Parts: sequence; structure tokens; C-alpha cells
Amino acid sequence: MLTAAQRDTFKVRGLVRLPDILPTENANRSREEILRLCEKHGFWRDGRWQHHSPSAQSRLRKRLKGSTVRGGFMSPRVHDCMAQLVEGADLTQFSSSPELLFSQPSRRDGAFNASSGDTAAKPSANRPFPWHVDVPRLSNTGIVGVQVFTFLDTVKPGGGGTAVVTGSHRLLNNCGAVSIEGVNRHLDGEPFFRDLFATRRAEGQQLFAANGRVRGVDLEVVELVGEPGDVYLMDLRALHTRCPNTRPTPRMMIAQRFILASVRSQIRRRYFELDSQ
Repeated sequence: MLTAAQRDTFKVRGLVRLPDILPTENANRSREEILRLCEKHGFWRDGRWQHHSPSAQSRLRKRLKGSTVRGGFMSPRVHDCMAQLVEGADLTQFSSSPELLFSQPSRRDGAFNASSGDTAAKPSANRPFPWHVDVPRLSNTGIVGVQVFTFLDTVKPGGGGTAVVTGSHRLLNNCGAVSIEGVNRHLDGEPFFRDLFATRRAEGQQLFAANGRVRGVDLEVVELVGEPGDVYLMDLRALHTRCPNTRPTPRMMIAQRFILASVRSQIRRRYFELDSQ
């Protein structure tokens, strides 16, 4: 069961960490499967990452996307914790399956590679990863769902862990329905977000020194770091982004979204009504 302090943290910050809540067997097995696949295609040798051409990276991403390493990570304990955060409301799995978050290590020349769904960045590293939410905002002001993050391997600071703006879930709750793309447009008039959106992800830990206060809400940029067995629960309204992996080993995490059953049809409809405009 969550403590009162953990529930309060989630309410105020939109993010709570649950250390060592999952058994590590699945994480260990999946990590080894990923590394075997990377080794087979020449990316992992003698415990070190080997850099290859963008076309080879693209082929690896496709193979990882089709792998079977994403099952068996939820547990009754995690479901119980999510249920407490939504006051017992029914939750339904929104994404078809857990998503593998895989970030290749940075190259020494300053170029970096994004997660398994992105193309390689240019050496100048001027292109930022976009800050975003994963579902449109509804006209109601309450929570619509929870996103689960967990780890297949240790993710240390600078290791490509997802960055979250804690407290951002409390903004825009009186703006009516807002599309995924519209969230940033509503926020970039605020100096805090204007500076944040302009910050290059390649600037490393400077990103995680960002904090401020917008419309009476305290905000802080937090990096998701942890060990296999650790879980983060994030309010689906929270703004977040990918970051470059400056460590010598790949970032391997799992994410999965859960939506309140009562708003699932509204969320689906908003994808077509707002995000197609």
C-alpha cells in the first residue's frame, strides 16, 4: 500500500518513485535478450557498445521493436498502487503493449542517438527532443490515467532516463480540451517553459537544474533514474521528454500507459477531433 506521503507526492508533483517493488527476474532476462540481439548485430562486444552507421542503427531499432522483451512487468502490487492514486476507479490498458525505451550511448564526437523510435541526431546536437504529453487534455480537470516506468538495467544520471516536469499536470486544467500539440502552445508564453523548450538536450545535467513557479504551481525537471525492480508512476498529464544517453551503455526501460475506463472513449475521440487538425 502507498503511504499518505507517497499519495501526497503524486498529487502535488504528478510523479512518485516506488523502489524495489517488482521482482527482477523478468528485467534480468529481458536485458540479456536485448544484449544478445545487440551482440548478434555487432553493437555489443566484450561488454562495450560499438557504434555503427545510421542505417545499421535503423535496422537494430526495427529488430528491438519486434522483440519479445516487454512482457510480464506488471504485478498486483503495482496495479494496487495505481488504483489508490485514482481512488479505486477502473483503469484500462491504453497502449497495446508495454513500450521498450532504448537509447544508444552517445558518440565521443558529440553526436547522440535517440530512443528506438527516432533517427540519429546530427553531431551539432542542436535538435531538441520535444517536450510532450501522451494523451490530449480533456475538458474535465481531474486525472485521466497513470504511466508506469520501470528499468531493465541500472539507469544513472545522464544515462538517457526520461525527463519529467513535476507539477506540470496541475496546469491547463481550466483550458478545456487541448490537443497533444496544443499543450506546448499554451505553455510557451511562460518564461519557464519558453526557456525549457529552447534548452538543448545535449547540454546534459543543466537540464535538471531547471525549476520554477508558474501560475502558483512549483515545477522541477526530474530525471528518471533507478535500478531493476524500481517503478515510477506518472500522471499522464505531466510534460516529459527523452534525453540523450551520455553513458557508455544503452538505456533500457519499459513504459506502459493506463487510462481511466470512464474517459477512454473521450481520449480516443480527442485524438481524431483535435490532433488531426
